[in-house]
Amino acid sequence: MEHHLVTGATGLLGSAIVLELLERTNGKVTCLVRPRPGLDADTRLKSELQRAATVYGRPDLAPEIEGRCHGLIGDITEPSCGAGLTGNADHFWHVAASMAYEYERKEDIVARNIDGTRNALALGRAARCATFNFISSALVAGRRNGWIAADPADPSAAVNNWYEYSKVASECEVRAQSFDSIRIFRPSLIIGHSRTLAATTISGLYNLALGLALAVRELRGRGGEPPWPLRINGLPDGSTNYIPVDAAARAAVQITLADTGTGVYHLTNAHSTPLRDTFRALSRILEIPEAVIQDGAEGFTDADHFVNDKVGVYRPYLRCAKEFDQTNVAQLIGPVDLPIDTTALATHLAWYLHGPGGDILASLGSQPATGLGRRVAE
Repeated sequence: MEHHLVTGATGLLGSAIVLELLERTNGKVTCLVRPRPGLDADTRLKSELQRAATVYGRPDLAPEIEGRCHGLIGDITEPSCGAGLTGNADHFWHVAASMAYEYERKEDIVARNIDGTRNALALGRAARCATFNFISSALVAGRRNGWIAADPADPSAAVNNWYEYSKVASECEVRAQSFDSIRIFRPSLIIGHSRTLAATTISGLYNLALGLALAVRELRGRGGEPPWPLRINGLPDGSTNYIPVDAAARAAVQITLADTGTGVYHLTNAHSTPLRDTFRALSRILEIPEAVIQDGAEGFTDADHFVNDKVGVYRPYLRCAKEFDQTNVAQLIGPVDLPIDTTALATHLAWYLHGPGGDILASLGSQPATGLGRRVAE
């Protein structure tokens, strides 16, 4: 029976990967879990995985979670993740990471993403893992646009923030190791489940939507309707690559089962979504006239400047026009092709803002837009 060792199993992609491992293998899955007061690692892990299985429409995996998953206290910021592991493992899955972009969070980003990867590598060596699977990010492409090959990350290339820098540096750390197989997976912007729409944690598109929603509400609260349509500073012909969490997890596990070698794999959608479609969906769900994408801020009103300021750390991603090389992925498992259009995005956003958890904006009361997206995500 193969043994999989996983970090980040209580997170968005990590939990989906564990469910895929339970679905597609007969192996044992040990997951490192940060301690919580009054809650042991095994209980916390299984509670989070059962929740993920429920919201992703896989309650049938409940017995597998109970029977084949085990929680182990660990923290990627500690040497060898502080894990008291007994015995060896076959496959290491390093998924845990900081998803922060903000400059002021540099120390935490470096500690979790660079030092944390070094600690995970040390644990993988101690556990005598043959395979090390690393979840990086398609954002290692940095400021480049156009065709993005599935090549090793370039540490000299220009990046937008400390998150991107940390992922490039982490990939370099991983590639320098001598495991039998090393696979670097680069997911694009992850959204909720392709069928149930659910997301167990919130970041990316959802934080952008929340920030814009709060900004629009704040503008209206100042008296009357702001001048419509709002204008957004970005590339009119830009695009974003979205992938549902289950599609990314399924591709990663299928590639691992199909390939014993070493490689870099883009866990991306075969077709990117035009930036106009993203803001068309945002406008629809916020019930405002369709926002206009323009290159630059010429002619901006005070309301336009206010809304664009709230975009904050996501500003570089409004100037992207990337197409990701999926050649090796398609050769192993077929293309990952799940078109995400305006209607699909609006449906995902509706699940978050007005879905089963209740109306997010109403629950936040009169709080201002500044920084709220990040706090809700955490």
